[in-house]
Amino acid sequence: MILNARSISSDAVSALHDLVHDRWFDLKELRFDKKLGLVSLRFGDKRKGPFDQSLAVAGVAAVNVKDDAHIGIYDIDRLEIDTRKPSLTLTSGFPLQIVVELLATWEVRTE
Repeated sequence: MILNARSISSDAVSALHDLVHDRWFDLKELRFDKKLGLVSLRFGDKRKGPFDQSLAVAGVAAVNVKDDAHIGIYDIDRLEIDTRKPSLTLTSGFPLQIVVELLATWEVRTE
């Protein structure tokens, strides 16, 4: 699935949310390449992996992680995109929030 600043709709965000909801990831595998403005995160269906699916975000200005649980492996409870800021937020059922600050031109891809 590909979602970008030009093709965003509430249905598309809902479909993207459904793809990642209740999936698991290891926070230490979160990657941010500042030079390329690219964030990537591998996730999977089971808590201990394999993490064989990926979420990639291009057009990234910054990434902020608030990790109050410090447990390493988390679920994805919510994915939200705010077009006003713009930002993409991943929230876990555990105390963890990842805020990806987006540039004016951005793209989210899952594989």
